[in-house]
Amino acid sequence: MTELQGSNDFNASGGTDPEPATIEVFKATVAQFVETRTEKFFEAYANAVNTRAFSESPLTKWYAPSIVTRSETLKEFHGVQAMADWMRDLFIAFERINHIPETYLEYRNPDGTVTVHATFLRHFWLKGNKGEEPDSNTPVAWFAKVEPAETEDGYDGLHWKELQLFWDKTKLVELFEKLPSDK
Repeated sequence: MTELQGSNDFNASGGTDPEPATIEVFKATVAQFVETRTEKFFEAYANAVNTRAFSESPLTKWYAPSIVTRSETLKEFHGVQAMADWMRDLFIAFERINHIPETYLEYRNPDGTVTVHATFLRHFWLKGNKGEEPDSNTPVAWFAKVEPAETEDGYDGLHWKELQLFWDKTKLVELFEKLPSDK
């Protein structure tokens, strides 16, 4: 993938353009520069989450049944159902969530798996907020391992096998006081 153009370009005064990149810009950029199967998998996953089409398919379209997920507190969730329960409890208070990609790095491992490091800005809309302006946002770092799918319904024959998220909840303290924790 290539860097997003526009929002990250330096302007004539030497600063950066304050307008955030939109997912439409990212989609156009990705459509021009997607080169690997894993990048296409990542793009399809991100678009499914952002368009709310994510819940319309079985979790095994994206996640291996044996996935290991680690939260930012390093608590582990083993299996797709444990991960789904944690995510549901964590995000139930939100009307929607949107991700604006910032970086994507892909590493091919000797065993044939692929490790993905990605960062993005996650926007949150609380339940009832049907408007265009999110209630808050936070940066997220995502580390994942992609492997051949364990089930036939894996997107393009791939699955997320390991997933670790790091995100700054400090901007969401008031919002998260209302949400279950992964304690």
